[in-house]
Amino acid sequence: NSPTCANTENSPCTPVGLPVGQRRLYKSCRTIYQIHQRNQHQCRHQKHSVLFSCTLIAHEFAHQWFGNLVTPDWWSYIWLNEGFATYFEMWIPAQFEQTWLLLDQFVIAVVQPALAADSLESTKPMSRNVNSPADIEAIYDTIVYKKAGAVIRMAANFLGETAFRNVHLARSQRLNMSIALDLGSYVQNETAYVPILTLRRNIMSIGNTEWYPGVTVTRLPNSTVLSQERFLLHRAEHEYRSVWHIPLNWFTNTAAVNQITWFNTANAIINNNLNVPPTQWVIFNINQAGFYRVNYDEANWRLIIDHLRTGSFAAIPAINRAQLIDDSFNLARSQRLNMSIALDLGSYVQNETAYVPILTFTNAFSHLERLATGLDHYETIQIYGRTTLEGYFNRTGFIQQTDAHLVKLTKVAVLTWLCRLEHAGCRTHSAGVFQSWITQNIAVQSDSQHFVFCNGIRNATQAVWENVLQRYIASREDTQRNRIAQGLGCSNNQVLLQRLLDMVIDPTSVIAQLDRVPAVTSIYINNGVTGVNLVLQWLNRNFSAIYERVDGITNAI
Repeated sequence: NSPTCANTENSPCTPVGLPVGQRRLYKSCRTIYQIHQRNQHQCRHQKHSVLFSCTLIAHEFAHQWFGNLVTPDWWSYIWLNEGFATYFEMWIPAQFEQTWLLLDQFVIAVVQPALAADSLESTKPMSRNVNSPADIEAIYDTIVYKKAGAVIRMAANFLGETAFRNVHLARSQRLNMSIALDLGSYVQNETAYVPILTLRRNIMSIGNTEWYPGVTVTRLPNSTVLSQERFLLHRAEHEYRSVWHIPLNWFTNTAAVNQITWFNTANAIINNNLNVPPTQWVIFNINQAGFYRVNYDEANWRLIIDHLRTGSFAAIPAINRAQLIDDSFNLARSQRLNMSIALDLGSYVQNETAYVPILTFTNAFSHLERLATGLDHYETIQIYGRTTLEGYFNRTGFIQQTDAHLVKLTKVAVLTWLCRLEHAGCRTHSAGVFQSWITQNIAVQSDSQHFVFCNGIRNATQAVWENVLQRYIASREDTQRNRIAQGLGCSNNQVLLQRLLDMVIDPTSVIAQLDRVPAVTSIYINNGVTGVNLVLQWLNRNFSAIYERVDGITNAI
């Protein structure tokens, strides 16, 4: 009874071989089986690899229904294929791995990247004009995958599971998905409590336009004022006057209003101040189901911050804690919110225990750290990040083989940053593990490889760097090779970094194709201004060879 089961002639799975590094994934289970076998052999219980394997397989199996059996009328609406597959890549494994909290992880894997990509002026709508094979090749981007997946999740949340299931089952009876307007009609028919055409208009307005709305909530003594505007990370000189049909709901520490209020004007007033006392905070967009950002007046932000700093998180779900972090830092970046409020809110993470909010913080902090690199206030930013993250480390320590799945993922995120931010405990422990690997050949636990290799190679001698390079060449595990390649780029020796860059474009290079972009990005991420300048000079001198020999370099740039 799975909503993605398709009894078609493509159902029998026969394993086939694919070249290493094959990037084109055909929507058939023959490919899926081969991917599963390869990842199952290589992941060695590394949690990121296990998760990637599961979600990739689920995504491609979802295409047995969405894309193969049920197909849009034209390439312009390919986001329907990829959006449903992106949604189900988390939903399917969540049915049998409930402790992984994959539906929570959907927010950091899909929703947040989609909001980031769609806040740029260069973004495009999900539905696009497609008139040539070149147009088809160019259409597959973050918007078609992740924004579409986030919009499908929004529809699923507001419809409820039964109605959502009936929508795509009913549509498949004719074995085509037609266009987004047709999908919207089925959604409308299944939803009795939504005013006429509202949800359909919501889907169409999001699918046919770039960007998304930012909602501002201003609480006054006797009312709450709402406004919406197009959210751009860098405000444009000209004003956009789009109005979306936005599904609003909200909660406080004592009650929740789950009933959807549709906000479809530029401004609105809710009387009685939401029936919330002025001493209580209010948070909009429960579980970040709606595809929009939310800003508040400073008093409400301060109430939220004060509550989070108590360390009592029961009243605010982990998804909404992550939303508050992601929204506040992006609102500050777009100059809609004072950065001090975002920093004050982020500092509560020293008491955080959940993976999704912590990873959201590290993602937000990475932007601050990059901007501060080479500037006078870098040390202040470094101390802020280290102080905020070491709380989790002090409570949980280093990665243990017996740690639960999400605990390992959280520790990887925290320790990677602590070592990079010169946390003494992290660097000392990692150096010891690295030294045991070099001198005694004691294997490094797979989940620890990323920060152990990087930290160990950072100040290593040329002889040690050469030793690690030979281990890379000898390794037959793709995941370990990738981690070693990134580690080689962490060296603070410019001669060795230049050699690594030259190796990447050598026609006889020992650096595998899949490891070349990670090696290059590691150089400029881990070596500050020096690393950035090295990579820019390398690009200037060798762009033709780089473009020809390094797959995916344009995305990395």
